[in-house]
Amino acid sequence: HSIPCQGKMQHYLEVYELITKKLKKKRFLRKPNIPEAIDYYQHLASTAQNDKNIPFVAFCCMAVARCQETMKNDCLHALELQISGHAFWKIETNPNQHNYSEFREYTTLAKHCYMSAINIYVQRKKLIMASSLYYEMAENLMILKRYSSSASNYRKAAELQQSESPSNAIDSLNKALSACIHTDNEIITMLQDLEWIIKLATEQYHSTRRLYFEDVVAKSNITLILLCILNGDFLRPLEIIMLLNEDNDQLEQNEDIYSNSDWVYLLLQYMVQQLKENHVHELQKIHSELLPVLSSFQNVVFMKIIEMYK
Repeated sequence: HSIPCQGKMQHYLEVYELITKKLKKKRFLRKPNIPEAIDYYQHLASTAQNDKNIPFVAFCCMAVARCQETMKNDCLHALELQISGHAFWKIETNPNQHNYSEFREYTTLAKHCYMSAINIYVQRKKLIMASSLYYEMAENLMILKRYSSSASNYRKAAELQQSESPSNAIDSLNKALSACIHTDNEIITMLQDLEWIIKLATEQYHSTRRLYFEDVVAKSNITLILLCILNGDFLRPLEIIMLLNEDNDQLEQNEDIYSNSDWVYLLLQYMVQQLKENHVHELQKIHSELLPVLSSFQNVVFMKIIEMYK
């Protein structure tokens, strides 16, 4: 029978409590029928899903996860936590589509579910699954503009990815940089992320000779130079440029504009010298020259440099 809209939540809660009480009820010489309870919770979740009651779907999945934990089904336990966390993230990142007043702190619940699932995956050496959840958590926190937390989770994803998939780790670290640029006082951390990227890409280039990794090294060095300048460090950029110029002739040719582009390094060197002498009027002109070859992230950093020296 159909239930009036305003009474649906109350009905869900009553059914949920009945299932839970039945599960907890102690019977002489009989264990609780956990598989039966799982069926009931899943049916209730399906009904709530049809009514687009996403929070209740998530809570039912959490109940199923507890049942799977009791039955020592680690993989199913983690999967239900993952489904539940995904539902909570969906509510938080799509506030215009959902308007629930029954429960609060969905982000806290989402993070709890994902971290619990991650711990299970790590214990079972399923690092790809664990890293994917860190990455997804970071993406959702980015949408919510929680930039520091987002960057932290991108890095945790990279830690798990670096041995099996260095290219994915590099992607995660670049995402961490994109998150950090929205925050204050994280330049040192960003410099560390770039050094990590350069180390991974250099190792991979030497072992695979793939030009993709050579390109990553070149672009990351440009970003490193710009971030050092933003941090007020003029010595290190000159050292990096000198090393790049020394290595430039030894690098294989490719069509990327960064490769063997002495003019880019010379222009950056000129920029550092001008700033050391406090000749800031040249910045806009230098930026115009470099604009076509800089990435969107590098252009943001350059604009911050211009803003800082206004």
